[in-house]
Amino acid sequence: MTVTRKKTRPTYPAGPTTRSCPRSPCRHAYAPPLLAEAADAFAFGRFYFGLKLHLLVAKRFGVGALPCSPLPQRFGASFETIMSAEVSEPRHRRYVDMTPEREQKITQLVQLMKETYDPLPKQLQILLRYSPTSEDAPTPHNTTRCYCYCALISSRWDVQKSLEGMKKNVAYRMQYHLDERSELPSAASIRGWDERDVVQALGKEARPGNARVDEILAKVDRYLPSGFHYWDRYGQPILYMMLGSVDEGRLLKELKKAANAGESMDALAWVILQHVVGSGEWLAYYQQMQYDAGELTVDASEGLIRAATFVVDLQGFTYKMLWKPAIDLFISCLRKLFEYYPYCVHRILVVNAPSIVNFAYGIIRHVLPEAVQAKIRMAKQHESLPLLREHIEEHYIPDFYGGACHCQGGCVRSYRPKDTTNGTPTADQDNTPNAME
Repeated sequence: MTVTRKKTRPTYPAGPTTRSCPRSPCRHAYAPPLLAEAADAFAFGRFYFGLKLHLLVAKRFGVGALPCSPLPQRFGASFETIMSAEVSEPRHRRYVDMTPEREQKITQLVQLMKETYDPLPKQLQILLRYSPTSEDAPTPHNTTRCYCYCALISSRWDVQKSLEGMKKNVAYRMQYHLDERSELPSAASIRGWDERDVVQALGKEARPGNARVDEILAKVDRYLPSGFHYWDRYGQPILYMMLGSVDEGRLLKELKKAANAGESMDALAWVILQHVVGSGEWLAYYQQMQYDAGELTVDASEGLIRAATFVVDLQGFTYKMLWKPAIDLFISCLRKLFEYYPYCVHRILVVNAPSIVNFAYGIIRHVLPEAVQAKIRMAKQHESLPLLREHIEEHYIPDFYGGACHCQGGCVRSYRPKDTTNGTPTADQDNTPNAME
């Protein structure tokens, strides 16, 4: 009779419950190898994603050499250390210090501009009509010198580059009649102004509401919530861009459907952005006129109102939104924005920023020009309301951030914050009219 013996596992002596960490003199509880490997893999993946984004931005902005970033222990153990400077000290200056050297360069550019253009560029003529100033006024309060200041600061104070950039900008505005065409009432969401009053004060004609940009925005507005909502403490219009709520798949699909034969989605997106920025220019002109007339109670004593503040909300941002076609579209529009509207952005307040965005920005920030870096402030969810309060009066902060503003139809027309009952975002389905409708 054959007896079958049951196989048993050999017993091994128990291993130590603690061990010395090879990367640190301290001792800690031993983590199972699989968990340690998973943590390393996740941290490495996060670092790899940041590096890829770094290279993408470097390529798009034409940067040939990248600065080396230190690789933290275990690819992320020092994450908080790397991002310790993500929210710098509050900086509220709208104009840089005007040194004698900078004043001299502005004088040189003013002279070159007058030698090149007779009459002066159309946009400057409009600014002089809306904000007439004496020729001996200091640069931040001098319309002509401020116009050249904007060109110089965007070209890192290189007079020749500034003149070339000015020529390109003037030619572009002439090509598309940006200083003649009407921008208000806007197809975009605008809260805080009676657009009829703005049109009348600027001596413009009201924009017809059947333009192509109206048709495009009607299709994509719910997938790209954005709009102007009041102004900051310095009188500058605020553009809210709810990028965390973007439905990039449907957005690109609608743009593709709306494009004419042979027209790229980049060109179509630029039609929208150009109109939105143009609307912001009109609002900034009006804000300066109101301030000069004593009708606007803000702290604009530092200089003329010439730019807008951008609030970029990343609430709801996920890895899935990092889709290359969407990133390419965003960067293409960003490059055109800074090329043709060199000083339209005063500050970019990034709120509700998730950790992955903070991490990625910490890697790519060195690729961006210093002037762009100085404009950006990052804030996590619990830091967002304090950051907004630094720049915006409480009664102008939308209620979905914890502020006191409750606009009829929503502070941003096509944006609906997450429903607290089910935790899902809802889209604007009722076609809420703007202030002009």
